[in-house]
Amino acid sequence: GWVRDVAVDSEGNVYTVSNDEEVHKLTPDGEREWAYAGHNCGVFAVEVGSDGFIYSGGAQCQGVGADEIHKLNPETGESVWINEDPTGSIRAISSGS
Repeated sequence: GWVRDVAVDSEGNVYTVSNDEEVHKLTPDGEREWAYAGHNCGVFAVEVGSDGFIYSGGAQCQGVGADEIHKLNPETGESVWINEDPTGSIRAISSGS
């Protein structure tokens, strides 16, 4: 799929989201370390938070699923929590840093 957003952590790891509905972590050498497929539809935004966790935002597709923000463990790619309270597609996330 085509990449919608990119974030880079302090160690040079790259996090991408794309229209394949996944969040990907790439090492500084470009090797895929993990892929998270927990979004229910499109994923549009990714950010490395000041706490080091990965935040990704998505949207429902044609009324299916939920607009949601996911917090991911940067080491494993596993979900820490999912928030389905947003009232609209998540197109950007900022850590404020």
